[in-house]
Amino acid sequence: MDLLRETIADMRGASLDAWVAGGWAEELRGLSRPRAHEDIDLFLHSPGFQELDAQLTMRTSWEEIQRKRWSHKRAWVVRGIMVECILVRPDYSTSFFDDRLVVDWPRDIFQGEPTHIGGLPLISRSALELCRARYPEMARAREEWGAAQHAF
Repeated sequence: MDLLRETIADMRGASLDAWVAGGWAEELRGLSRPRAHEDIDLFLHSPGFQELDAQLTMRTSWEEIQRKRWSHKRAWVVRGIMVECILVRPDYSTSFFDDRLVVDWPRDIFQGEPTHIGGLPLISRSALELCRARYPEMARAREEWGAAQHAF
């Protein structure tokens, strides 16, 4: 949890509107039992990745994972832990794999009560549930994207 807190503090300190998602958010919201976590999932509320890309270039402790640089995601390793960051545009949507799937997030994604648990900003319960429900579609979009990349 310390690395999660540090990563959120670093991103927010750089004016990046980062929110805890995935397994950590599910656990903190009581949707899953406490467990060991292998990564950190974040949502970034922003028009694009320009500011995050600048941080990835500047911060020597953040080692970018180039193979995960996609239209909707950036990923890096900090102290041996992978951090994955999904872009949520100002209209509350995410375009996965070059528009192969567009997810319109609930309007309460960054307002679900409580918005902070243990001092950490969490995406809403409804956004977590939608993410779980749409995961198979996200996986299919990735497969389609991968097939298109290998077609050339």
